[in-house]
Amino acid sequence: MDVILDLRNRVAEKLKSYHIDDILFYISFLTYLIVNFLLGTMYIYVIDTSLLYGIWLSACFVALIKVGLFNIYHSWKDMGLVVGIGLIIWVSCLNTNSWDMIYYYVMIIAAQDMKFKNIVKIFLVTLVVMLIFTFISAKLGIIVGMTNMRDGSTDLRYALGTVYPTDLAARLFYIELFYIVLRKFKLTLPEYVIWMTVIAFGYIVTNTRLDAILMVMILLTVLLKKQVINFLEKLKFTGISVISAAIISFIIGITYLYKPHNFLLDKIDHLLSGRLRFGHIAFERFNVPFFGQVVPQVGNGGLHKHTYEYFYIDCSYIRVLMMNGLFSFLILMIVLFWMIHYFLDAKAYTLLLALLFVLLSSVIDQHLLEISFDCILLTLFSNITYFKERLE
Repeated sequence: MDVILDLRNRVAEKLKSYHIDDILFYISFLTYLIVNFLLGTMYIYVIDTSLLYGIWLSACFVALIKVGLFNIYHSWKDMGLVVGIGLIIWVSCLNTNSWDMIYYYVMIIAAQDMKFKNIVKIFLVTLVVMLIFTFISAKLGIIVGMTNMRDGSTDLRYALGTVYPTDLAARLFYIELFYIVLRKFKLTLPEYVIWMTVIAFGYIVTNTRLDAILMVMILLTVLLKKQVINFLEKLKFTGISVISAAIISFIIGITYLYKPHNFLLDKIDHLLSGRLRFGHIAFERFNVPFFGQVVPQVGNGGLHKHTYEYFYIDCSYIRVLMMNGLFSFLILMIVLFWMIHYFLDAKAYTLLLALLFVLLSSVIDQHLLEISFDCILLTLFSNITYFKERLE
């Protein structure tokens, strides 16, 4: 069996000289981005979503062809591990009727040996073009530009063609983050001015304070990059992992234990815009499954023809735990903490900082496994040489 695997690997190396692996990967990746982006806009009321999912599935098959022809595995055990994890995720997605996680997993595997620098470039160009396209579509009336208000507030919030203002704010956060990743957390004065303008625009339009705070924190990290990296090096893997695990455990724990009219918990819930309250409802209504379950949710995004009872899980960690199940959640946690070790060991400080911001953002938003928001997981098997550096 190992002889067959060796032969396949040698053939794959020869085919790579024609860049067929690159072509297959970037076709599937670009399709992933466009379809996943459109599913987060009001185009879901213009284009049949079954068509979009069909295109997404076709792109997944293209990615699988790239994996089957070109991915290098040193033993059948390595291949078996990849397939085994994929089966667990696939079963959880089958049970939850949500396919983001398995599609993302396929793309993670397909990204083997692809340059992450190029992935980020395509990610940014595609998202910026699609966002401008969405703004223009809403302005021309092709799609609805939704406007709403928070409960108890008269401030208008604009989605500008996306399904909800917070989604637009999250888009801006991730575009800023990965732009600064590409710049290795170094900016010129004009770039600072541009991004402060984007932050102000995002806050005024969407009235989303948490994403605005995170975006300001990114700029502060750029200013204090050397000090921040020195601090992370002193913490080492153990310290960073303990703090990260504590934050994730804390948000899950206080969500599970949340009780209304508790002064402290109500204050935290208010700061998190009600995320504890609705996350707690998930724990009340459902048990934590091993392999996923359907969790019916009705968010404020999109159009609603009738009155409805709002219920939506925003926190990515609770979302994966309750929807994809305990095994998928544990796989995700192992991957995330392995990435912390990997980036530290490779001195890929830019990617480490990006990952930490993604982990922090995932406390308040559901976009961790949505590839048109966050592509950091593609670093698992891709080429990150460009981002390896030593602190000057």
